[in-house]
Amino acid sequence: MKPETERIFERSPLPWTILRATQFHGFVPAVISALDRLPVVVAPKDLLQPIDVGEVADCTAELALAEPAGRAPDIGGPEMRTFADLAGAYFEAPDGEGGS
Repeated sequence: MKPETERIFERSPLPWTILRATQFHGFVPAVISALDRLPVVVAPKDLLQPIDVGEVADCTAELALAEPAGRAPDIGGPEMRTFADLAGAYFEAPDGEGGS
């Protein structure tokens, strides 16, 4: 639905700015929590590039205070990692929560 929503804004006469960001760091623990209820867990093979929610908030605030920019440059975290790698880091963290 996101791409269709973006197209609606792009076709509208209103000024707009669209910022795309990769997954937030909390995405992996949320998925692990949902998958943990299943008897067998299959890790997605997709690469993820988690980003801190604060970084996205800062960028969003800057864009909101500026003139409409149309499609802003996409932002993402500094590393691309597999879900399995991030999940492993999550479980290896000393407190058992969030190792990425």
